[in-house]
Amino acid sequence: MKFVNLIFLLFSTFIFSQNLQVVYLLERKNDIYDIESKQTPCNYFYKENKSIFITEHSKVDSMFVDNKWIYAPNRSVTKKLDTGVILSFNDYNKDNKHKQAVLDSVNFFTWNIDNQKKKKILNYDCSYATTTFRNRKYEVWFTYDIPINDGPWKLSGLPGFILEAYTDDNLYHYTAKKIFTDFKLPETIDFDKFDKYEKISFGEYEKKFKEYYIIRDESEKSANISANDKKNIKTRISTQEIVIDY
Repeated sequence: MKFVNLIFLLFSTFIFSQNLQVVYLLERKNDIYDIESKQTPCNYFYKENKSIFITEHSKVDSMFVDNKWIYAPNRSVTKKLDTGVILSFNDYNKDNKHKQAVLDSVNFFTWNIDNQKKKKILNYDCSYATTTFRNRKYEVWFTYDIPINDGPWKLSGLPGFILEAYTDDNLYHYTAKKIFTDFKLPETIDFDKFDKYEKISFGEYEKKFKEYYIIRDESEKSANISANDKKNIKTRISTQEIVIDY
């Protein structure tokens, strides 16, 4: 079975020659104590072994708006499926003149597949799989009928396309809502947008991430924001969860 899956991974992206767009809905909570989720639309685009995943709030950086803390980092992610390279924008770089991209790999994912569990999503037959990535467990539903070993955000490496993914702590939940194939890609879609950036490791990104929020934590002392927002900021600095959200 593992040999069959390996063959699938090697040749599936060559078989699927159409362009692909998937519209996802991301339901996200700031922490496990949040009752309601924030809903955010996301777009996935694929062409010729390359993909880009764009979270709509990635157009806005973290900021104070109307005395409220708005947490909305750049969440764009590009993947080269033939080489396994994942790049995402370092939105916490202090030097905007030297843009940086965070380097990851699809090889980080080790999947456990359970073909006995079945589910239909957008009329596609889906199978169940799980993985652990940076101390967080992900459960996903993927379909063999779309022969692209990819999915939302950085999730990748299954013998099929991921249509639904969620974390066991219920902080993140991606659900495919619409699928479009064989269409002309918008001219604004750039699968190579991060290639020209300086590359940094995730460890370097994690350090910058923490430094960013420590600075924010100091600056918020003079800002009129709620006690709950202050607690959320300090929680992201002091716990390991700060490194898992990306």
